Amino acid sequence: MKQFLLIKWLCLISLVGVFGLTKASAQLEWEQLEWSIEPKTEIIWQDQRSNQFDILKEPARFAKVEGRMGMELGMQYEKTATVSWLGYVTGNEWAEKKYSRFREAYLGHEWSELGLEVSLGRRIIRQGTGYIARPTSLLEGQVRRQDPDDHWGALLGSDMLFLQWFKEDSTLSFAVTDSDKNLNPRERPDVVFRYETLWGDADFAVVAGLPDPAFGFAWANVFGEGLELHADILAQRGTTRAYHQVTQEDSEATLYTDYPYVSPWEDSGRFFLYSVLGGQYTIGQTNLIFEWLHDTRGLSRSEFQKGSALSQYHRQLFDTQASLNAVAQANLLWDLDTLTTQGSMRDYLFLRAGKNTGTLQPSVNLLCNAQDGSCVFSPEMRYKTGSLDFKALLQIARGAAADTEFGSIPQHNTFIIQVRYQFF
Repeated sequence: MKQFLLIKWLCLISLVGVFGLTKASAQLEWEQLEWSIEPKTEIIWQDQRSNQFDILKEPARFAKVEGRMGMELGMQYEKTATVSWLGYVTGNEWAEKKYSRFREAYLGHEWSELGLEVSLGRRIIRQGTGYIARPTSLLEGQVRRQDPDDHWGALLGSDMLFLQWFKEDSTLSFAVTDSDKNLNPRERPDVVFRYETLWGDADFAVVAGLPDPAFGFAWANVFGEGLELHADILAQRGTTRAYHQVTQEDSEATLYTDYPYVSPWEDSGRFFLYSVLGGQYTIGQTNLIFEWLHDTRGLSRSEFQKGSALSQYHRQLFDTQASLNAVAQANLLWDLDTLTTQGSMRDYLFLRAGKNTGTLQPSVNLLCNAQDGSCVFSPEMRYKTGSLDFKALLQIARGAAADTEFGSIPQHNTFIIQVRYQFF
């Protein structure tokens, strides 16, 4: 976007400035410079269920074992400069790729007497009150519902000019961000305003965004000693989300020759509601989280069933008409784009029970589609001691019928091991 060329150039200048300050500080004030080196790795084992997609092992690059190994380097000089660089190699039996990217790289300054903070560059800013999703956190990258804490640390910051004013119990923030620059994009406006305050015993925030209007609020309050309730609600005009044509039309099942996904609501005047309502209850070392997620951008049950019936039709053609194998296989690959363990429908119930004993942190997550009853069940075990952080989890996707969301995704059992070690 042309209007954000200045932001891009300023972010580049800030990155150069960060390294300039690093070199200067290395000569002058080593004690104020903080470094971190963190190697980390992840291994994934998964098995494929027998359904209409089981012929796609090679074209879809399904693999039983995948892995990634990398290193994150961090540097912070007081509150003036922060850099976090991530480099890693990821691969499976089909391909190997290398990645190198800055998660954060920004210059900042705080005038405590004025209550003002200014930063420029790529920065990770997390706001909002939800756990599985934070709709009003407009400056944050896309949160993975199966890993909302971003344990492995792959989430990228956004390039932005960020200003924040503090006064007593209130905070006003303003950001101009080039959302297209983010390599993990989500739908959001380019100019964001947020006001947070303590309202009685509750934390309350209102947020607004431009040029595509977005507005919402976040609320959280603690009742008694262990119960916390929260709400995080956003309304936004239009959506760039792409939908398979068959889900948006009343048409017969067919074979498509071009990519069949469209964005019918991108320039519409329709407002979409994205909300999380829930809470958490803590008893000693045990924490219970319960949330209801509602996203009107998602598919209805009937729309999802249209897509499921279409993929069954494409598999039938593949099995019965050899002359159509290639085009039927291509259509099945396109049909896959609707399916994800993140959820592509409207209503979900999320439950989490965990215990933190310090070193051992076992937990169990349950993400249920409230429209068709299918679920992803995820027991986890985290072991954290000193510089070592180890996490193992199993994701089990199940549905009572083949046309349910989590009952039709190709990988129904996934086992993940993540290891991180911070040297200093």
